[in-house]
Parts: sequence; C-alpha cells; structure tokens
Amino acid sequence: MKRYLRPLRRQLRYWFDDYMGRGFWSTLKALMISFLVLFVVISLLRGLVERRRGGEIEQGGGFFRQVWLTWLEMTDPGTQAYEIGSSWTYKAFAVIAALFGIAVMSGVIAVMTTALDERLRKLRAGHSSVIENDHTLILGWNSRIVEILHELIEANDSEANPSVVILANKDKEEMDEFLRVQIPPRKRGDTNRTKIVTRNGLASAPGDLRIVAPTEAKSIIVLLPEHDGGDSPTDITVLKTVMAALLATPDNTVPIVAEMTNDENKAITANLDPERVTVVDAESTLAKIMVQCSRTEGLATVYNEVLSFRGAELYLTDEHNAAGVPFGSVGYHFADGVPLGLRRADEIMIRPDPDFALADGDELILLAEDDSAIAWSETPVCTPTAGTIPDHRGQRTIEHELMIGWTPKSATIIREYADYLEAGSTIDVVTRNPDHDIADAVAALDAELDCIAVRLTETNPHSGSSLGELALHHYDNVLLLSQASPSGMIAEHTDTETLTILLRIREAMHGRAMVSAGFAAAPELGGGPAGRLVSEVLDAHNEELLMQAGVKDVLISNRLVSSIIAQLSEEPTVQEIYDSLFAEEGSEIYLKPAEWYFPELPLQVSFCDIMDRARQREEQALGYRSVRAEFNSSDANYGVRLNPAKDQAITLEPGDTIVVLAEDEL
Repeated sequence: MKRYLRPLRRQLRYWFDDYMGRGFWSTLKALMISFLVLFVVISLLRGLVERRRGGEIEQGGGFFRQVWLTWLEMTDPGTQAYEIGSSWTYKAFAVIAALFGIAVMSGVIAVMTTALDERLRKLRAGHSSVIENDHTLILGWNSRIVEILHELIEANDSEANPSVVILANKDKEEMDEFLRVQIPPRKRGDTNRTKIVTRNGLASAPGDLRIVAPTEAKSIIVLLPEHDGGDSPTDITVLKTVMAALLATPDNTVPIVAEMTNDENKAITANLDPERVTVVDAESTLAKIMVQCSRTEGLATVYNEVLSFRGAELYLTDEHNAAGVPFGSVGYHFADGVPLGLRRADEIMIRPDPDFALADGDELILLAEDDSAIAWSETPVCTPTAGTIPDHRGQRTIEHELMIGWTPKSATIIREYADYLEAGSTIDVVTRNPDHDIADAVAALDAELDCIAVRLTETNPHSGSSLGELALHHYDNVLLLSQASPSGMIAEHTDTETLTILLRIREAMHGRAMVSAGFAAAPELGGGPAGRLVSEVLDAHNEELLMQAGVKDVLISNRLVSSIIAQLSEEPTVQEIYDSLFAEEGSEIYLKPAEWYFPELPLQVSFCDIMDRARQREEQALGYRSVRAEFNSSDANYGVRLNPAKDQAITLEPGDTIVVLAEDEL
C-alpha cells in the first residue's frame, strides 16, 4: 500500500506545483477555491450543530444566519464579538473560521501585491506595448541620440501631438533619467510638444519590435550601436535590425534611415529595399565635411544651419510656375528662398547653368526658413542694381596641412584632401604612440597618392614642447580630430582632451604669455591669409569654449551626423542632394571674399545685388558672413546669415565673405 501511496502523493504534489507555478490567476483561483471550500464546510458544520439543538441557539435565527456569521468571521475576525453570548461550540467555529480566513485572505493580498509589483516592474522595464501613430521610431542607442532628438523636436514644432519612440537594449529607467536631464520635460505653454517614449528590447528581434508599433510610424531610424573596436559587428547588428524592421512593416511605405560604416554592408543594406532604405555613412560624411570646412573659414557654421532644422534648411517644391524661366533668374521670384538646383525626373542638378530653362514638372531645391513661407511670385520680388564684378580669381598654391590625431575617418580625409591640393603639397599626420596599423595605413596612402606626400610623425600632442618642434606656423591648415570615437569614450572627456591640445597649440605658437593673458585674439596659422585651425568636437555645449581657444571653425560631429539622420527621416529624397554637395566633383558651398564681388568696400547693398554679382560669376549666392566683433558669438550664428530678405540692406566691410554655391574655391 505504501508503495502506491508515495507515487500518488508525489503526483499530487507535482500537479499542485505545476498549477501554482502558472502565475497570478492560477494562484488566485486556488486561494479562492480554498476559501470557498472552507466557508462551505464550516457553514455546514454550524448548520448541523444548530439542527441537532433543534434550532434553539443563543443568537437566534436559523441555518442562513450561521452561513452569514461564518462569512463575517472569515472575512473580518473582529466579528467574533457576535459570539460572546454563544456556547463554546460556536466560539470554536468562530475561531477556526477566523484563522482560516486570515490565512487565505493574507495569501490573496500577498498574491495581488506581488502581481501588482511585478506589473509595475514590467512597466518600468519598458516591455509594454506602445499605442502611438505617426511617430518617429528610433531603434538603438548611441552618443548621437540627444542631438537627433533635439533635431526631431525642432522639426515637430508645428506638428500636433508629435511623438518619438525609442527601442533600445538598455534599461528603461536609465534611458528616461538620462533624457530627463538632457532634454527637460515639457512645461505648460512650451512649444516643445514632442512626447518621448522609451522601451527596452532588442531592436533586431521581431517580437520586441512589435511593441513599438512600427507599422504606425512615419519613419524609422536605425542607429549604429556603441562598439569599441572593429566595424563589422555593429554594421551587422544594423543590418539585422533593418531586416527586422522591413519584416515588421511588409505592406508599409515607412522610410528607414540606417547608420553604417562599411561600404559593402551599406550596399547590401540599401539593396534590401532601395525605395525605403537610406544608409548614412557617418564617418565618410564627416570626413568630407571636415575637409571642406578646413579649406573655407565659416563653412562649419553654414553646414550646422543647412543640415539642421534650425534657421534655413533645404526643401523640394514643385509649387511654382517657372517653366521657361532661366535658372539664374528663379531666385528673384521667391520672397523667401534661394535656389540651389532642381530635380528633373530622377536626376538631381545642383547649380545648373544660369541660362538653363526650367520645364513643367521640375522640382526646385530651395534653401528657405520654412516650407510654409515658400511662395512663387509671377513678377520678380526684387530688381538688382546695375554693376559688374571685379576681375579677380583665387590662385591655387602648394599647401602644407597638419592633421593631429588618427580615427577611422582619417584615411578618407587624406584622400579627400588629395582632390583639392596641388602637386607637391604635403599632409603631416601627428599622433601619440602610433601602432603598426596606423603606420602601414599612412605608408599606403603615401604610395597611393602620387601628387602629395603623406608623412607620419610620432609626437605627444599634449606636450607643448613637442608641438613647438612641429613649427605650426608653417602649416596652412591644422585639423584637430577627436582622439576617440564617439562610441568609445565619453564625449565630455574627449572634448576636454581636445581643448587641452588647443591650448597647447596656442602656447606653442605664441608662448605662455598669451595663455596667461586669457582668451585674447586667436592665433593665425600658416604663411598666408588662408591659414586656419579647424577642430572636431562631440558635444555642442563645448562649441564656444573651442572658439575662444582660437579655433576658426568648430565641427560638431555628433550634431552634423544627427542632423543628417533626422533630415533624412523626415525627407529621404534629400540624400541625393547631400551626396552632390559633399562630393569633390561638381558644386560645393564656399565662403568667398566680398572683394571678389564688389570693387570698393565698405558698401551698402541688398541681397538681391549680391545674388546678381554671384550670378555673373556663374555662382549661386546663399547668404553672407560678417566679421564684425558683435557677430562673433553663437547667438549671432558667428556672423553667418543665410537666405536673408532680398531687399535687406547689408553693409559689407573688408573681411566679409559671401556664401555661394560654386564649382571651386577660386
């Protein structure tokens, strides 16, 4: 008999454990069934005792009164006071009912408390479904997240109830706390109405992706994960995430913008769905922009505005009646907006010939304050005063460039430089403790680029004496790269190192007296007027510090890449425009001396006049830059004014520059 009872006991225990382990509802059901069974048993026993006594009980009533008293005593032990005048039999029933009631109710409360706590924990963990629509969905997390959110908030300023949803393999509470500090919460009356929702999960997992409503999103941004070493693992993660996003939105047209580094992986990812997927190579794009900015003072400020949602930005519009109008005259028909080019069918044409006639269906590429302000005027909104341009062009000369630091984009920077430099020019790379990979890369570039010499110098940029040995004043341009990748080091620490090196450069060029005197005039580099110091910075909050330290242009790498990603998420077609602007071939943005357009300065002119003089040079004017001291701050955009009113009176002085779209810098 014992041999059969033991397996049965184990079997019952197994059934009980399995049932109770199913979660909240099974446990609650078991407790409630236990309560009801005990309630029925005690009620029946009290009823039987009453019947044996012939219905004469101390408290009066009948069977149903016994049921009622049992219920009260099991749910509220304090009701045992009703049994004061009862016999010891009923008092015993009352005590038993109270004890069982306390045990079962305590279990119910414990189960409900545990379930509630578990539910709150899951909510804090960020695993609940999102009920949003027309939101921007960000998959992943890296150091650019804050700048991207700032750009999206700016873009959503005129939207009703905008939202951004972030899905990342990161603790939700940690994300929320970080964003709460970096992006203050909305206040009553604040124009920042964008709601930011975070969820925890693996962006490349279809199950996790479903909780953030990808089918309801207006665009999806896939960020490059933070990874310190190698490009393949992070690129493959992005590739998997893009595939998961496409799988989650099979019948959707939501655009997907992905950040990658490897050219082969870029091609594979873009070919998954060429109509929807746009791939951004952050390092390559930054390299091209840095080279252009190092050659044109003030260009970094221009790009900071053009690529962001602050100030003037790029728009495509077909709301015009410009068929037959020469491209050189189109700008005079817009009160707000200057044209950069057009799109005809699938072809992007940047700065076509001034006599090029527009046709029906052409989309104009305009630099304007807001798309709502773009309006075509049948008659010109302004007429330039008659005048001719001076016969002046720049001359190319042999240059000597210095690049401090080595990052994954350094090789691309050097190749981009080679497209601009005259034969016989040099590029010196300075870095601390270069390894064999860096030495081999520099040697390979020197052999690859026949027209210029690329040399590696081992120097500690944190040492003023070591920098002094470099004869910095002999270089035309100095390009200072952040000494760590954005994902491999805290941005604040990296920027502090950059600022330290800048102060060492000042010290090496002008002696300690200049440093002790405070932030006075910035040092000039190179033997000619073109010499400048350009530095990369990760955190936008450090921009003014670096400008004070003598940097002619501060390139906020995280902001630029974030701006491009945010712009593409709102309007993917601008990718073709960016590709044209950042390429060495074709037209680029330059800042050229105002003396090349007007023979005598100072002079008061209108922007309409500036547009006309630029047209005579077969260029397209976009704005101007004033070097007056009161404009040398971030509040005044460092003197850069893009897309001013056509009739605005502008006083040009010696040293001012015109922002133009041109074939070259000459």
